[in-house]
Amino acid sequence: KLIERKGLKEIMPDYIKASQKFKMMAIKTYVERCRLSNLCGFEMLQFADCLKYENKNGIVDCFDDDKYIPANWM
Repeated sequence: KLIERKGLKEIMPDYIKASQKFKMMAIKTYVERCRLSNLCGFEMLQFADCLKYENKNGIVDCFDDDKYIPANWM
């Protein structure tokens, strides 16, 4: 209702799309900075939901098809 009251209903899909694009760029930058840090990124891996990122062997793997993160994007 608030979006309708402010007259943003027509442009809201653009806002959402821009927000998602910014979020993906930020994640990509963060992961790259972790990888290049002196810590090599390993000490920085802290997930709130490990089951989402770990495979059956307990290894972090965010490039599985069912995780919706394509390897070529990184």
